[in-house]
Amino acid sequence: MRADTTERDDTIARMYLNEHSYDDIARQLGLTRNQVAGVCHRRGLKRPPKLPVISEAEQAERAIDQRDLDILCDVKEGHSRRDIARHWGVSESFVTRLVQEARTAA
Repeated sequence: MRADTTERDDTIARMYLNEHSYDDIARQLGLTRNQVAGVCHRRGLKRPPKLPVISEAEQAERAIDQRDLDILCDVKEGHSRRDIARHWGVSESFVTRLVQEARTAA
């Protein structure tokens, strides 16, 4: 393989991994879309899946939901409600209410 081909392929790989489309890369390098696709395929390049953007409010809500599930697991494991409340920084009545809500939801 020639050095200029290696450099070209490295450029294609770098651009592809930086979210450029086949068409953009081909246009900038004076190639066809299929040439770019072939290089990416031969190199086994795959873009990481795009993760959904989660708002801070949604992240906070998920953290609270996870905490509540952890509290319920502690109850199921047989820990006292007093110890659970102290560990998680909530009141015993909160733990009791959470258990009651879980029972009615089931």
